[in-house]
Amino acid sequence: MVEELENCYSRETELTKRAREYLNQPKYGDWILCSERLQEEPKNGLNNIDELQEYIVMIAGATVPTTLKYAGNGEWYADGLFYHVITWQPLPESYKEG
Repeated sequence: MVEELENCYSRETELTKRAREYLNQPKYGDWILCSERLQEEPKNGLNNIDELQEYIVMIAGATVPTTLKYAGNGEWYADGLFYHVITWQPLPESYKEG
């Protein structure tokens, strides 16, 4: 009986941990200051720029958002140039018909 209760408690804490991680992930529409938090570092670094994750960002001095790829180490990239980004957010999910 004690073992069953320990297993239930263990599963509950794992589910609670996963739920907390999910809820703490940035969501579309939530601007995140780069000074407070950056996205995870790319797994392959700059080995393949085409595979870098794209985000909605505000470049310092800009008046409208744009999209750039996060190259890691606080660097944001597009078309061979790096930009100084002040805030970012994930892209929304792609539209799917039906």
